[in-house]
Amino acid sequence: MIKSNHHYYRYLKLTGKDLKDFDRIVEVGGGCGDMCKFINLMGFKGEYIIVDLPQVQEIQKRNLRDFPNVKWTTKPVKENTNKKTLFISTWALSELTLAWREELVDALKPDNYLITYQRKFENIDNEKWFSGWNGHREELPWIPWDGGSSYIIK
Repeated sequence: MIKSNHHYYRYLKLTGKDLKDFDRIVEVGGGCGDMCKFINLMGFKGEYIIVDLPQVQEIQKRNLRDFPNVKWTTKPVKENTNKKTLFISTWALSELTLAWREELVDALKPDNYLITYQRKFENIDNEKWFSGWNGHREELPWIPWDGGSSYIIK
């Protein structure tokens, strides 16, 4: 959970916003559920939605069985103007097809996000794709593969 801890505290330091103050978190690519588990253990009480593949969700559901606020989907999550929402994706968004990325982002219309991405993935120039996203940018120096990785935090 060291990686999740780092993401949590970088977000807090760079934005002044605590993740547990959001009403809803939407995470694309939840891995085995470590980020969700960490955020919940830090006191998050809102709705947590993980968008991922059904096969990966089976692992997440086992790992997160003690957290009743977690929901799963394989479809884009729509914007909800009644809930203060944080969008999280640690590398997954930058590993998706461009069409699927657009569909996810167009549905959610995120105002707040914690994104990590690798500069290049397969034949996709992620620096170019993420160039229109505003927010604090910071390199993750311990990740040299795929041209390195960066945060976009807002």
